[in-house]
Amino acid sequence: MVSALVWIYAGLALAVFAWEWLLDVWNERHSARKQAEPAASGAPPSDPRVLEYLRARNRLSHAESGFFLALTLACVVGGVPEWFGALAGTLAVDRPLLGGVLTLALFFFAWDLLRVPVEWYETFRLEAAFGFNRTTPGTFVADLLKGWLVKALLCLPLAFAALWLLLASGREWWLPASALFIGFQLLVLFLYPRFIAPLFNKFEPLEEGALKTALEELAVRCRFPVKAVAVMDGSRRSGHSNAYFTGFGRNRRLVLYDTLVRQLTVEELRAVLAHEIGHYRCGHIQKLLLLMSVLVSGVMFGMSRALEWEAFRAVFHVPAGQPAVGLAVFALVAGPFLFWLGPCLHALQRRFEFQADAFAAAAAGGAAPMSSALLRLAEKNLENLTPLPLYSAWHHSHPAILERIATLEGRECGGKPGQPETSGL
Repeated sequence: MVSALVWIYAGLALAVFAWEWLLDVWNERHSARKQAEPAASGAPPSDPRVLEYLRARNRLSHAESGFFLALTLACVVGGVPEWFGALAGTLAVDRPLLGGVLTLALFFFAWDLLRVPVEWYETFRLEAAFGFNRTTPGTFVADLLKGWLVKALLCLPLAFAALWLLLASGREWWLPASALFIGFQLLVLFLYPRFIAPLFNKFEPLEEGALKTALEELAVRCRFPVKAVAVMDGSRRSGHSNAYFTGFGRNRRLVLYDTLVRQLTVEELRAVLAHEIGHYRCGHIQKLLLLMSVLVSGVMFGMSRALEWEAFRAVFHVPAGQPAVGLAVFALVAGPFLFWLGPCLHALQRRFEFQADAFAAAAAGGAAPMSSALLRLAEKNLENLTPLPLYSAWHHSHPAILERIATLEGRECGGKPGQPETSGL
């Protein structure tokens, strides 16, 4: 029974790796073919570096995935969880709660350390080769240390509370633990804009001028209360561009990368803001939070049943009396089982993106500003305009750029000025 489960898990993990590798290969070939005939594919002429960038990222992804797959299989087959459990038990004799927290901390810190060379190579080799990197070695190390500090301050109390619930709440500990993790997600949403993000970036108020006036006018017209519009020094680390909303309630604010402000026109930036307002007005944030709460509860339930399943503990070398090791091992091996949920979640997210695009077209006075913003950002970020449809459906939370533009320009957006929230959504 145990040996059969080992082979089942190893086979599933290898199948996931092989499927990902095949999708990447098919996507590269499809994209190369489409870029060779842009007129037939409906795509504008593409920078040849787009395909080079795609291939470089795929090579790094394959190397990283292969390494961590081999490491995971070696860990669960070679008894590493037992070693971690014994070490944590030695560090906290007769104090199971403290020993459990130390187990989780050691396990995930070791995993983080193993990812540092990958992040270093991605930043200083891959991104630098294509002109995106602006990060200095000092900034990289500082970000790493600050990230570990933030994780320790947030996650150690979370681990302590979760383990206490596991030990004190009986078989159905997953119910209060689910509530704990959902509450933790909301807490991070509140803390992030005020305390966490400023540790890594500077946020300056948007300067007075035509752009600020246009964005504030749009927010008022869409009845969208936003506390502030901030410009983030994204160019300090990367040449990539982005914009996002963060926080909720009275703490909500729009963040624009300084690279984005330099690359887009005022009308295009109005369309970007309208798109983000569309997510808010359509209730996408609340729906995703609800969905994630359901998923968290499901994972917690599965974890609770796995930890009491003797075959699971035997297969993955979870020592008796060490539930924290079981939690760490479950997090380590759950990927191949949860992997197949990704396409379902991405399908919903892509639907939300189409709805937010339609809102933006209505609020910004037509599809042209949003379409040109999407094309300009794709060009600056070396984004692949012609991904394999199957690859996009499997991996992407946003539809392909050309698909978004075609949908925007083919949709009748008849919202009245001042009432964009009623425009066909």
